[in-house]
Amino acid sequence: MTADRTSPPDGRRQRWAAHRVARRVELINAVLDAVRLNGPAVDMEQVRRSSGIATQVFYRYFDDRAHLYAAAGRVVGRRIAPAAVPAADAAPRPGDP
Repeated sequence: MTADRTSPPDGRRQRWAAHRVARRVELINAVLDAVRLNGPAVDMEQVRRSSGIATQVFYRYFDDRAHLYAAAGRVVGRRIAPAAVPAADAAPRPGDP
């Protein structure tokens, strides 16, 4: 039996949406923790070891390492942006007395 276009959507996808978002946040935080421990050149093995989360789990939520690291970078950017602009505005400019 095939579903017609007037069938209500399957509610399972919607029920799991919040879980997927929360899990992505957890995985990104694991990367950020690994960076704090190992430095900016952290690799996936270091992320796995420091987080205790299997590498395969990361790849269920992110296409590849670059996708995961880009997501982590966006989080860092959102965290520092509010402080970066005021700091830049307050910094002395060349030629100022």
